[in-house]
Amino acid sequence: MFGFDQVAKAEISFREEGQGQYRALLDAWTLGVASKLSGDRRQTYQAVMELGPDAKFRPLRFEQTVSKKDGNGVKVRVKRYDFDYDRESVRYVRIKNGKEGKPVFLAMKKGTAAADFLTTFVNYRMGFYGRPHPGKPLILETFARGGYSQIRIEATSVDQLKQREFFQGCPGLNRVILDPEVFDTGGGDVFVCLDGAGRPLRGAVENVLNLGDVLGRLIVDGDESIF
Repeated sequence: MFGFDQVAKAEISFREEGQGQYRALLDAWTLGVASKLSGDRRQTYQAVMELGPDAKFRPLRFEQTVSKKDGNGVKVRVKRYDFDYDRESVRYVRIKNGKEGKPVFLAMKKGTAAADFLTTFVNYRMGFYGRPHPGKPLILETFARGGYSQIRIEATSVDQLKQREFFQGCPGLNRVILDPEVFDTGGGDVFVCLDGAGRPLRGAVENVLNLGDVLGRLIVDGDESIF
């Protein structure tokens, strides 16, 4: 779990579902004053995946859900990607308050294993992509806005950040650049501090819409194993 100084909290988990499938879940919600200002906003990202023929995880379905109060009701927006490897196609659809829009079909790129950011993170943490080095970033294929996009992961140093005090002592600091649509940022970057096991110890998301810069740290709940 991440705690964001009473602004928001997020939980991230990974578990086996059975029948060769796995689920990664990132659930974030606002707290306190931020909750009132955002209409009790909640954002949930979940990826169902399987091991592909190359021994990496590949997504079967990825969903991004945003819900918040609106008057006396609740607005719910969903973006869903379904992956069909037999047809080499990705089906993308937006769902607003239970009403499904017109789907868009994307052809899978030959020789490119594009995945959602959660599946990409699982593979990255397991070491399938290696690690970035100064001047040698990792560039990975992903999806955003109903099309293809990229995740760029750079090795960075604490001295380069305005949040340098928050990240002091970080053993491995990465700057992650992805489409602003993913976390509703105004073009801000994401910084993640990983421990030796690849778990996110601390994180910062710059310029989150309506909240400014958001800082978070890993909170272990009892004996619960998070990723």
